[in-house]
Amino acid sequence: MHSHLSPGYSVIMDTEITGNGNHNAQSVILTAPTIGNSQNNFSAFLNNGFTNAIPGWLLQNGLLFDGSVGRVVWTDESRGLNPVDYTMSYVVDHDYYFTISYTNNLWWLCASDKTVGSSTYECANSPSSGGTRLQRSVNTSVWFENQNSNLLWFEGFSTPAIAHTARNYVNGAQSNWSHEDQFTILCGDRYDDDGPIHAIEGELKNNGIAEFILYRVPLGCN
Repeated sequence: MHSHLSPGYSVIMDTEITGNGNHNAQSVILTAPTIGNSQNNFSAFLNNGFTNAIPGWLLQNGLLFDGSVGRVVWTDESRGLNPVDYTMSYVVDHDYYFTISYTNNLWWLCASDKTVGSSTYECANSPSSGGTRLQRSVNTSVWFENQNSNLLWFEGFSTPAIAHTARNYVNGAQSNWSHEDQFTILCGDRYDDDGPIHAIEGELKNNGIAEFILYRVPLGCN
């Protein structure tokens, strides 16, 4: 999502995807946390896809925590990564399904409130986004993005933030993530997540559950 700060990120990157691979979709379920009232900017919990266009195009789909308000959103580079709201409501503790896929010659971003049911399913297309496949990149991942610069931004949030049921797709055939890399990006520098920051517990591969420990997610910085 767009901001003038350099955000802090805690990232699970899908490393099953290769430079010459044929994956054309990725999905994950994100559980909506309780949102605090201490943010001085915003944060977001996102499914991200980076296409194999030259240069690649970033697509983002997920949950935005804007002040103390939760939103279910998508965006792409043609919108300057400014969020666009789906019509569904943000409800604490609901499971939201997010997918990014190349279908019928277009990139599509789709979401549903799994707790409510299939009636909430909706999609938006991204006609400006080039490429036909996902590219192995930090931007093909699930991450928690933090644009806040105040130390206690996480106060009032339920933590951890939970992601699960991560899937890859090749022309509609789905499989569990089989490989991943976990790390944190602090002021533009990358740190392996088994180091001192350690903001992620668990894993998404093999149909696992990943927990993002919010008070360990780094701050945005100038």
